[in-house]
Amino acid sequence: MSALCSLDGLCLAALLAFRSGFSPAVERRRALRRSPAPGFETSRFAWDGTEATVLWKTDQPTTGEVRYWPEDDPSQTQAAPSPDQGTEHRATLSGLLPETAYAYEIAATTLRGETTTSRGTFASGSPGDSTPRLLDSQAEPSETTLGLSLIFNETVTVLVQYGTDPERLVRTARSDDPDTRHTLLLSELSPDTEYFWRAIATDLDGNRLEGKVQQAKTEPAGGGGPGEREIRITARQWNYAPGTIRVPAGAPTTVRLRLTTADVAHGFGLPEFGLNANIKPRERNGRRV
Repeated sequence: MSALCSLDGLCLAALLAFRSGFSPAVERRRALRRSPAPGFETSRFAWDGTEATVLWKTDQPTTGEVRYWPEDDPSQTQAAPSPDQGTEHRATLSGLLPETAYAYEIAATTLRGETTTSRGTFASGSPGDSTPRLLDSQAEPSETTLGLSLIFNETVTVLVQYGTDPERLVRTARSDDPDTRHTLLLSELSPDTEYFWRAIATDLDGNRLEGKVQQAKTEPAGGGGPGEREIRITARQWNYAPGTIRVPAGAPTTVRLRLTTADVAHGFGLPEFGLNANIKPRERNGRRV
């Protein structure tokens, strides 16, 4: 087999045919029968008046369709296709009502007919208003951190300014991956202290939102008990924050994990410690390991 041949579907089929005696077409059909349902990698929105462009990726070639409707009136469901077979998809949602909450469902279908769906919500804006909008924000405190979960009406990057004086927000945290949902961890905070924060969002066209100042208080020291350390973990589609936890050898004998979700229900497991938890929206899930 040539060193220039990568293991894509056709080249893999040729290699299997060489070993088994079957034709590449037969092996390709067999590979399709073995392929799992598609998975979604990303979904992002770009906003323009009463239209929204949604972009998403799948982990294998699919066609796609986006169905969308006002949350309070599913009878007005519309559909926007992404008919080309591939892994990168784009669809334009048109005819949106201004300043309306919408639900949507993305369907991805493989050549074999396996379909996976992903659901979410977004909000339309006022005609001619291109400023990003913060739809929802949550602050989850621990003794020394604040975990922020932010949802915007379109794809943005985020800068959070924070501090103990609302007139002087001198510390910053960033989320530079363009998305509609962002999770940020404000760390090295003082226990039992009131903190103020503000989100500054910038969309793909450079339009900027300076959000209002909000506040949250860290938890009192010692809540975890002697010899314990508490770590807050926020789950969201495709990642956990923080993604890596390091506990120095000889440091506390017990680690308490506080688990929350920024979007949908998630599973969380640490098989080495016999830990298996379901993380549900709007609920706190505490586990000791």
